[in-house]
Amino acid sequence: MNKDTGWAIGRYDGSTSKLFRTINGGIEWNLQFTFTQQLNDIYFFNEFVGIISSGFSYKTTDGGFSWVLTNDGGIELSFGSDSVGWAGNNSTTIIRTTSAGSSWYRQTTNISNPSVSAFDSLTAWAGGSGIIHTTNGGLTAIESNTEILSNFILYQNFPNPFNPGTVIRYSLIKNLNVNLVVYDALGKKVETLVNQKQNAGSYDIEFDGSSLPGGVYFYKLSSENFTETKKMILTK
Repeated sequence: MNKDTGWAIGRYDGSTSKLFRTINGGIEWNLQFTFTQQLNDIYFFNEFVGIISSGFSYKTTDGGFSWVLTNDGGIELSFGSDSVGWAGNNSTTIIRTTSAGSSWYRQTTNISNPSVSAFDSLTAWAGGSGIIHTTNGGLTAIESNTEILSNFILYQNFPNPFNPGTVIRYSLIKNLNVNLVVYDALGKKVETLVNQKQNAGSYDIEFDGSSLPGGVYFYKLSSENFTETKKMILTK
């Protein structure tokens, strides 16, 4: 929020997730609140008002010391103003708020697993199995360049950060020759997880980092002139 105050979502251990707060620029982090489900994203408007997204959404007006459960949840939060924002979902819906997260309503899309980036209160883009954008707050969505994402969808690994194992998930729109490789922070190949032709569908690939030092790693999925890379963090 500023040079001194910030928040961080702690790792989900299967029963709880933790919210941490710093007031001295990250030198110290104190446990502020414990949740009973996995948390996906956090957004603060100022030092008092903030939103956390999960299977449901939570709102605070006292800097994170107490949270009120709201009516819907999503994945990544993106706000175009102090009151209007969106969050993607794991289906074909996007949720939108016009009340700074006090309540949410659903907007149906023609793409799956959308992740939203808001430009202002009316304009936003969403990417998933295709790319769409709106200029009227989501009343209608315009399809744009969906062919560039037509081969596959690469998801963020879970858990992340991880120690020592994590799962990398991706979905193929059609039968494809797939190459999934893990690299270290210097770009050196660590392990090839997949290198074969696979049928259309969803795949979960386990990655074991027990023999590797902690740090930042990247996993890259390639197929038929299209690649996508995501970052993951091994903690030890």
